[in-house]
Amino acid sequence: MTWQENPLQLKKDWDENGYAVVRNFMSVEEVGELRAEIERYIAEIVPEVPEYEVMYEDKAKPETLKRLGHMSKYDDYFANLVQTGRFVELAGTLLGGEAIPQYCQLFNKPARVGIQTPPHQDAYYIPLEPNEALTMWLALNDVDEENGCLRYVPGAHRKGIRPHQASNVFGFSQGISDFGEAERAAEVACPAAVGDVVIHHWSMVHRADPNTSDRERWGLGSVFYRADAKTDEERQEARARELEKTRERWEAQGKSGR
Repeated sequence: MTWQENPLQLKKDWDENGYAVVRNFMSVEEVGELRAEIERYIAEIVPEVPEYEVMYEDKAKPETLKRLGHMSKYDDYFANLVQTGRFVELAGTLLGGEAIPQYCQLFNKPARVGIQTPPHQDAYYIPLEPNEALTMWLALNDVDEENGCLRYVPGAHRKGIRPHQASNVFGFSQGISDFGEAERAAEVACPAAVGDVVIHHWSMVHRADPNTSDRERWGLGSVFYRADAKTDEERQEARARELEKTRERWEAQGKSGR
């Protein structure tokens, strides 16, 4: 059964839990084509984009690529991808209204060296009013607990924005400051096969473990806002100042950019 055959149940589960997994969102063949486009982007586009849009665990080792930021801003293929029917339709179903594509970016945890993702909420980085947005995370290879699958705290999206503080994790400037053992015990791991998409609400508390395996962990993250969601400019400016301080610290440590 596809998600289109039972959208009401998908929406009900989403509203309750704050996340959803849609299997076989893309075929293995389609993912292969997408990965070829990412390789093209790395070869042709990456040398021209701002340094802060390209992150490595180790700048001296290209195989430790960590993130390609805002790919849809710099390349027509990715701009068009997030505007295709299946992405927009699924986002609109979950958000309960017209969904507006924002951007997509590659997230990776390179084999053996990919570090943890601290518990956080996307809404902390980009505050919206109303706070109705989501992130789709498309698995570009098989993802499990060994190579760092996403982990969610069911229902946490309904409890507001949590306090965050500066993180020491390169690539994630902020982390929830009061994330405790009870939440860690309640969280749900979300393994995904190639072509599956894992989706979470903008306010969902989520994290991921390090990649301790010999396999990479590639995922394409695409962000959608509900049409009536607007950026809270005052809070966004404050977040931007925090991010800039963190970016300066990373640069001083030789971590950011190419």
